[in-house]
Amino acid sequence: MEMNGPPKSRMILITAQAIADYIGISKPSLYDLVREGLPVAIIGRRMVAHAQNIEEFMQRRTRGKLTEVPPDAE
Repeated sequence: MEMNGPPKSRMILITAQAIADYIGISKPSLYDLVREGLPVAIIGRRMVAHAQNIEEFMQRRTRGKLTEVPPDAE
């Protein structure tokens, strides 16, 4: 198996757009998540995050909420 780039545990996302793209959301939605506690750092004018921290946050945020998904959701 060939690996491209660093493992997710060491991947650093260095722009708000990169973080939003990684999660699969828009930048305005990303800013909402940051207000809700998404683990990012602001360095200068740049938003930075570790991919593993983003994944852990999203797992904690979605754990136990599957029963709330509407039946017609994709």
